[in-house]
Amino acid sequence: MKLKKLASLLIAGVMVFSMAMPAFAFNNLNGGGNDNGNDNGGELANNESDLARSLKFTGTTSVPTISVDMATDAAIVLNPYGLTVTFDGNETTDPFLTSTIIITNKSNCPLAVSGSFTPSVGTDEVKLVANAGAADSGTAAALADKNVFVGVAIGNVTADDVEIDFKDTAANKDYRTKVKAAPTVDKFITWSTATGAKKGFYPLPTAGTAVKFGDENDTQANKLPYVMGAGNENPTYMGLRIFGLCEKYVKTAWTANDTVSVAMAMTLAPNSN
Repeated sequence: MKLKKLASLLIAGVMVFSMAMPAFAFNNLNGGGNDNGNDNGGELANNESDLARSLKFTGTTSVPTISVDMATDAAIVLNPYGLTVTFDGNETTDPFLTSTIIITNKSNCPLAVSGSFTPSVGTDEVKLVANAGAADSGTAAALADKNVFVGVAIGNVTADDVEIDFKDTAANKDYRTKVKAAPTVDKFITWSTATGAKKGFYPLPTAGTAVKFGDENDTQANKLPYVMGAGNENPTYMGLRIFGLCEKYVKTAWTANDTVSVAMAMTLAPNSN
């Protein structure tokens, strides 16, 4: 019994040794001789050149390809007297006219989007106000200042041909009534319902003061950051629309110099998945 046990231990020892040898010098196990003509019988040669190995790591950098399409200018038309005008090929009498701007991401990576909107006015007579009701307070019997309400709706959309509009499209509701009810993001029609889609509403009440979006200064809860998914062959989109309301019954007549403009500054940065 003792001899069998000893034999089994020896066999186990040989197996362990055989399995361990390749970790030291797998290419030196052919039983070759040394320079003195002595046969090592398959033993490892204890030379530094046999035990030393080297490994070279080659560095590469993954660089994103950024490709974004968007307009560089767009129109805001004030039509306080409700004249019949043609805008984007359609006749309308709306008092504040703009169209939806589409931002297209064709990049090979997602993009985090941030920036600011800064309103300005053409004359000192134009007064920006904080809500749509304040831009619709005058009557023929009680004339008001040239008050203008300006807001921006921005967020992910599902296609490149959408037109951001108000949810309340009942035939008996005119533009003024809909805008006064609209200054929250849930009052707009066209938004992506995809998980993670971001959207926001931003009133611009003070000329010359930037209103930031998509960064740590954005006051919109759970709206940070705005992210456009990777594009490539399947572009992703954001849409924005500037909208508002201007006072019809004013103390002094509107002139061609009484304008409102909005400058948008945008930063696009690669965003990790």
